[in-house]
Amino acid sequence: MKQFVVVGGDLRCHYLVLYLKEQGYPVFTWKVPELADTGEKLQDIIGNLKTDDTLKETGLLLPVPVTKDGIHINGCSELTAEALAFMVGDFGLVCGGVISQELTKACAESGIPCHDYMKDDCVALKNAVATAEGAITESFMMSDINIENSKCLVTGYGRCGRVLAQKLLRMGAEVTVTARSVEACIKAAMGDCHTILLNQLASCEKLDTFDFCYNTIPAPVLDRTVLSKLRPDVVILDIASKPGGTDFAYLDEQGICYKHSLGIPGRYSPKTSGEILGEAVLSYL
Repeated sequence: MKQFVVVGGDLRCHYLVLYLKEQGYPVFTWKVPELADTGEKLQDIIGNLKTDDTLKETGLLLPVPVTKDGIHINGCSELTAEALAFMVGDFGLVCGGVISQELTKACAESGIPCHDYMKDDCVALKNAVATAEGAITESFMMSDINIENSKCLVTGYGRCGRVLAQKLLRMGAEVTVTARSVEACIKAAMGDCHTILLNQLASCEKLDTFDFCYNTIPAPVLDRTVLSKLRPDVVILDIASKPGGTDFAYLDEQGICYKHSLGIPGRYSPKTSGEILGEAVLSYL
């Protein structure tokens, strides 16, 4: 790729643009936060690149996620994913986060390489650090006690769960991990965590001892049976993708402090996260 077009998004896209420019690439922007548009409409930018006969050597970089409502491009209320699908055919590369089937199909039909950041293991591993740090920050602000000497429950021991548990341990918390598999529990135990198999969580006798509960599993794991046994002053932070893994309606009924926190890297460390995306883009070339 000789150049890039970056569309919409949050501050991650802002820093993605700066990173690519630092690497010497020309970048055209449209609706990127805190950056001037290089065309009145995206169609204007595409039209000018077509005229210069360089669109095939141009990468189209979309937000994370590409769309929040399933219709409009994130950060671009006037541009729909359906309309964008008709524009991608002449680009040389398309990248974005949680790319819709419609856009993926459009790229496939045109023979264009299409990369989803969220399916990139390297991006996921690096983002896990930003997510864990942001999750701890949010939970700390929701509570009136320190993380040190607190008791924390972490559901799931994938990339985010593992990094989160280890950071909590290093901050002096007592950490218990619950996971579906015996293997995951063994790994957590080797990392100095207490463990509970997920299918035994509801019958665990120490649920009422936890000060913080972090869910990383995008499935209904914190149901009413489990939540009813937690302390009334527990802080619950769910960082799993929609719809999360917690019965939020029950928490509302009981007045328990919680937050379903999404897009943490983009809110707490957009510069680092944007550079992670930039490194991923260049690795696809």
